[in-house]
Amino acid sequence: MEYDNPLVLLPTAIVLILALWTRRALEPLVLGAFIGTLMIDPGNALSSLTEDLLTVMTNEDVAWVIMVCGLMGSIIALLLKSGSSRAFADKLMRYTTNKPRALLGCWAAGSWASSCSSTTI
Repeated sequence: MEYDNPLVLLPTAIVLILALWTRRALEPLVLGAFIGTLMIDPGNALSSLTEDLLTVMTNEDVAWVIMVCGLMGSIIALLLKSGSSRAFADKLMRYTTNKPRALLGCWAAGSWASSCSSTTI
């Protein structure tokens, strides 16, 4: 398949349209990957897709990203379920009484977060 053909944009267009229409992310991405693989190798699309997925998933960098994202999602879900994020927001609402204070609070939180993330473990 020629990669200078405008048809190569079809999987991306399908992913974008389906993601906006269904308001979901995972299913359109899987369908877009399958359509892209189908365009590259029509007779062997499913086995080619599974081989590519296996190659990507066994990469240790990808496994690290999946693990970190899963753990961060778990921590966020735990904070939401425990109500601590709501309590924190309620505490901050006492100090944000106007727009300048809200902007100053956002700036301070961003500065604090960037200084925390720049430290190495």
